[in-house]
Amino acid sequence: MTKIEEIKNPKLWDKIVCKSNQYSLLCSSKFLSGLTCPHKFFLLKEKQNIKMAVLIFENKKKFKKYFLQDFNYNQGFYFFDNDLTERKRNKERIRLINIFLKEMTKNYSELRFSLNYNIKDIRAFQWFDHPKKTFQINTVYTSIIQLNEFKTFEEYIKSIRYERRREYRLFTETNYKIIQENDHEKFIKLYKFLKPNIGKLMFDTHLKVIRNANKMNFSRINFLLDKNKIIAGTLFYYHKNRAYYAFSVSNPNYKKKVSCTAPLILEQINYSFKKQN
Repeated sequence: MTKIEEIKNPKLWDKIVCKSNQYSLLCSSKFLSGLTCPHKFFLLKEKQNIKMAVLIFENKKKFKKYFLQDFNYNQGFYFFDNDLTERKRNKERIRLINIFLKEMTKNYSELRFSLNYNIKDIRAFQWFDHPKKTFQINTVYTSIIQLNEFKTFEEYIKSIRYERRREYRLFTETNYKIIQENDHEKFIKLYKFLKPNIGKLMFDTHLKVIRNANKMNFSRINFLLDKNKIIAGTLFYYHKNRAYYAFSVSNPNYKKKVSCTAPLILEQINYSFKKQN
């Protein structure tokens, strides 16, 4: 018999879900505390064994506008099935997801999930309540850099596109400099340049996430300076052995000699190389 249990203790959620191969910072209570949309944690158990953990967001009327605005990568399903072959694993995951969705759709008229990149079989969503097309599938791509495939940062630089290498070389020929300074208020002051383009709702939710990253101590900020004047910056998340590119911004009113974003991102990547050694 399969039992669905809600977990109300965020620390217990972290303790359980961190054992899944799908775990990342973005499904941890540390990160989720910076979001506005209400969320809940669930476990699927069979004979007291945890088979699957699930994170769902609630589309409540008061927070309706945040239901999709707070949508982030890897917020959905987490499995504990390393002992199964790929064929058995896919079959078991379809079964578990189907059980969960059948139960949750009794109480929720709308659900949204973002799957981890290593979940490649999505038939559970495509087939659910067939022939109805209950779930709208949206494929989104992300870049993953496996630093252990490179011996040094310089070796990594040689592997990237010519345009990025050129931008980095041109940066090294300027008087610009990059500093690391976790001053979130300075970054927010710079980030305000984006507000007219992204709108108040997105800007406000980004601010909450940025301040939470500072509070929970998982962010790293770098700034690009010209004669001690900040003209651009990036913010990365760092958690365990992973880094996540989160935000970047530059002053649109400042005439720049070269691209600012590429050198800033590469500095963060260089830091990651140093951090793993």
